[in-house]
Amino acid sequence: MIDFGLKELLKKNPMIESLDIHDCPLLTKETLGHINKYGQKLRVLTFGSSASQIFTCKKENKISGPEKLEKLVVWNIEMSINKHSFLQSVTKYSDTLTWLDISGTQNIDCFKFLGSLSQLVGLVLYNVNLKGCDDPSIVKLY
Repeated sequence: MIDFGLKELLKKNPMIESLDIHDCPLLTKETLGHINKYGQKLRVLTFGSSASQIFTCKKENKISGPEKLEKLVVWNIEMSINKHSFLQSVTKYSDTLTWLDISGTQNIDCFKFLGSLSQLVGLVLYNVNLKGCDDPSIVKLY
């Protein structure tokens, strides 16, 4: 899959509710822009470990297109400075997001963004690596 293919897929199938981007090493930093523009009906979004290159855009490194995102999975992604805005952007879905899996995600600064996700009933933090958090306790989310 390449960016143009994903763009056309979402554009021609605007009712797609679930998208799993896994083992798609040719997708680039343009991917989030296409998801934001054409993936309004997405309810489930999964990024696998080969999707790290998607999170390299400083300009548009946020998820904002899906109207009612319910499940987000981000596996084995290393969070650098410009990638943290992606995790912060999930707070937009505080009323709809019920499941978040950030397993294997490296260098997360803090879990504070989780405090605003009031509908969250499932949280997977397998092998997550915190970096530089003043209080790494998941109990103190807010």
